[in-house]
Amino acid sequence: IFVEHGKNAFKTFTFLKAPVITLKGSRILKDPKSTKASGSLDLIDFTGNNVLIKSFRCKLDINGPLIRFNTVECRKNEGKMSGDFTLDTQTGDLVMKAVSDIYPVDVAAIIGPKTKASIEPYHFKTAPHILWNGVYNLKNSGLNDLRIDVTCAKFNWWKLNMEKVKARVWVGPKSIEISRLTSVFHQGSMKAEVLVDVTGKDSKVGFSVDLDQVNFMPLTEDLFGYKKVEGKLTGKAWAAGVTGKADSWVGNGWLKIEDGELWRIPIFGDLSKVLGTIIPGFGSPKARYAETKFTLLDSYARMYDIKIDSQVVTLTAKGKYYFDE
Repeated sequence: IFVEHGKNAFKTFTFLKAPVITLKGSRILKDPKSTKASGSLDLIDFTGNNVLIKSFRCKLDINGPLIRFNTVECRKNEGKMSGDFTLDTQTGDLVMKAVSDIYPVDVAAIIGPKTKASIEPYHFKTAPHILWNGVYNLKNSGLNDLRIDVTCAKFNWWKLNMEKVKARVWVGPKSIEISRLTSVFHQGSMKAEVLVDVTGKDSKVGFSVDLDQVNFMPLTEDLFGYKKVEGKLTGKAWAAGVTGKADSWVGNGWLKIEDGELWRIPIFGDLSKVLGTIIPGFGSPKARYAETKFTLLDSYARMYDIKIDSQVVTLTAKGKYYFDE
């Protein structure tokens, strides 16, 4: 019924059982755009780009190039999606208003490999509750205007593990924006805003983050492999750069650590050993408080006014740290 350049618009779907399609309407022969019909669709055990779907049921309304899938109920083994969708087979616009608790990577895979690749860095450890509202263009990402409200119990990106995540994601023509992000982050709290530029080959990222009373031990173990670096981290920062290119990153911020075991961090631990030869017992007590301001530029984190307060001595310093990842 719907063809474009001689190809089936639904060629990415494989049906393990024959679909049941009921349609009543009219069309002019050899003119697909003239089709006007209504009915229903009932699909069981089929795949979309190799993603298994248990069932898909909806009402159908066809008017020329427009296909409306109303009151959709789509089920997988571990979740479902329901709502209303309209596909324009000419422009590629997919207009949606829906709710789901299916893993987003499965939804993205059904849409297509490019969409799947764009979402794969974001790992949902539990199935999120998502509200979908807007337009996603299957042919031209420059026409996207889709708002996604996400709630998820456990989520991972890069080396960052979060719990009780809430965020609003806007998929636009040139960027993906994550706003109102809040989460429990290593027993503390995190608020953040993220902007990803999707116009080029390299992924350009900008973000701001606000941390409060984050458990320093699991955070530093995830990020750097440090062991038993205790403390509570609070701070604010912003940064922007190209993923995988350390010298492109710029930013600044401040942080403080309370009740910390900072001497277990290699950069401070080596210093404490040297100072320990001058001041006996320098590195043995907890460094109960530390704070600094910093900037990111040219692969260096430059720290100003570092203050580390232990039971024995207060250390004031400044310096820079090179990072290559």
